[in-house]
Amino acid sequence: MKKTIIAKSRITTYITTLLVKKSGLILGLALLIFACEDPGEIGLNINPENGAFVARYVEIPIESKLVQHRDVLSDNTTRIDRSRTSNANDILRGDGRFLIGNVASSEIGKIEASAYASLYLSKIGFKGYDSVPSPYIFDSLKMFARVEYLNGNNMVTSQKIMVHELKDTLMIDSLYLTNSAQEYHDEPLGVFDFDLTSFDSIRVDTVLSTRLSDALGQRFMDDVQVDTLPFSSNPEFRKYFDGFAFVPAESNDMIVGIHAENNSTFVRMYFHSGIDTTFLDFVFDNAYTSDGDLLNKYFNRITVDKSGAPTHVITDYYTEFETEDAYSYINGGTGIFTKLDFSPFYDVLDTVDYLVINRAELVANVKAWQNNMPPSASLNLYAVDQSNRFISDTNPETMQVTYRTLGGVGLDVDSEDNGIYAGNVTSFIQGLSDGSVEYSSALVGQGGLWNSVLSVNQTVIEKEEILLKVYYSSLK
Repeated sequence: MKKTIIAKSRITTYITTLLVKKSGLILGLALLIFACEDPGEIGLNINPENGAFVARYVEIPIESKLVQHRDVLSDNTTRIDRSRTSNANDILRGDGRFLIGNVASSEIGKIEASAYASLYLSKIGFKGYDSVPSPYIFDSLKMFARVEYLNGNNMVTSQKIMVHELKDTLMIDSLYLTNSAQEYHDEPLGVFDFDLTSFDSIRVDTVLSTRLSDALGQRFMDDVQVDTLPFSSNPEFRKYFDGFAFVPAESNDMIVGIHAENNSTFVRMYFHSGIDTTFLDFVFDNAYTSDGDLLNKYFNRITVDKSGAPTHVITDYYTEFETEDAYSYINGGTGIFTKLDFSPFYDVLDTVDYLVINRAELVANVKAWQNNMPPSASLNLYAVDQSNRFISDTNPETMQVTYRTLGGVGLDVDSEDNGIYAGNVTSFIQGLSDGSVEYSSALVGQGGLWNSVLSVNQTVIEKEEILLKVYYSSLK
């Protein structure tokens, strides 16, 4: 028998009542109440002859607001976890990314991204030499960059990324955030200039290249032949050369993600002696000493101008704001989150004496998007304190920072390109039910915000279609 009850706060409850005989009661409990063979084990006094086992399904509308963080972790240090291994070659590594460009999003605002990176001296292709022998003559200095991410709208023909020399060294022991800044010299060392009339004209895994300043290359060549100290170790080389800034042209209307690790993006110095030509590589990879100490550094700076966008209602950081339209917004790189309030679940608890959570799901409809500006493929629910700051855990030895998560949702797209987020939040809701979880709110944002692989995907969800679906069991 099934009936529908409309409870307060638009909560919809579906009840299925199963009349249970004495022999069937134990089986029902075993299947649906965590395999308890004796009802007394969960503190219930039951008369099996007259009892009825009830399975309920409830849909709870979840209210949302916008919260913006002042900054987000954006450097490669956050991904170090030396506690997982004693072998430096097996240290936890991620796929680092440089984000460079501009995007004028009608939902989020104008987003600008630039990247800053030190170099790691690699001897790949250099015949194992510790220094460049004096007979060799400098030829050229080139930079190669592999594209792994694209996000934009109008797609003007020409996109440019200027490469500048930093004025100061990035500090290995410092944490860099999306609002961090680094000074660089005005004159660019080189420019990536590529045409992009549509997304199909340049694809992920495309390798861009540019010739860097001959003066810089000759400086490297001259100095290493006179004094090998700067090229004797990476700490010494970092003192010698501060690194690069990657800055977009103002006319750019897309953001490019450059793969920063695994020798995908690097600088190569060519030189020769007679007919013998060779090269020396400098890379941006996460490089470590034998003890697991980081040898280089990079981070992304990301800013947003919310003028004219629905997110303009956000006028302060870590504060909740209501949107003026029917949507809520999420953007990982700019620190814009949707805050969800799960406290209406307590209304269900108030109506049920004994309750066991079988499953809980969070679902949310996604607003249609442009093909070249998709929403995030997955989102995490982050635990926050009363000031809307992440509840985080930091390893004091490795400086690895992780944010406490309460679950996550993934994007599912049907044949008509309609999108919906859905995910399992059973543990979180069970914690609210038994009191082991103290916070009933969560910030929803890009997954893995502690690992520096940021995106600027614009995620827009329908406020009226954010539902918590709870399947639970109780005894009538």
